[in-house]
Amino acid sequence: MTEKEYGSYQCPRCGQPTTCVRNTMSFDNHITRRRVCLTCGETHETIEMRVDSMSVLNFANRITREAEAEAARASGVCA
Repeated sequence: MTEKEYGSYQCPRCGQPTTCVRNTMSFDNHITRRRVCLTCGETHETIEMRVDSMSVLNFANRITREAEAEAARASGVCA
């Protein structure tokens, strides 16, 4: 069993950034991680949803273009 310490994720019980991933289960649309806190011993699971990064970037670009066009219309500039 491999353990990897993560410094950014905080334990929901004690709030310390000292959790280790004990087990990772990968599914089609999400990843479940079994974690243990090295400070207080709390064991819990996190679920991370898989996201297609290209879809997210396309969505962000579209929103940016729409906001720029709306700002141009509001200022009276033709867009």
